[in-house]
Amino acid sequence: RDLRMSRGLGDVYKRQMPAWGPQDERGIDMEVETAAADLAAGSDAVILRHPESVKTISKLIKALA
Repeated sequence: RDLRMSRGLGDVYKRQMPAWGPQDERGIDMEVETAAADLAAGSDAVILRHPESVKTISKLIKALA
C-alpha cells in the first residue's frame, strides 16, 4: 500500500497579509517551515521551489546528519 503524503502551499504566500511580513520573504519562510516540519515528522523528501529555501533546508539536513 502506498502511503505517500503530499502537502503544498499553493498560492497562499501570494495573498495580501501585511501583518505576516513582506510577501517575498513570507513565501520562503512558509516553505522552509513546512519542509522542516515535514522532515522532523519523518518525511524522506520534500519539494522546494525557491533557491533560498533549498539552501536553508540543505543546511538543516547537513547539521542534523
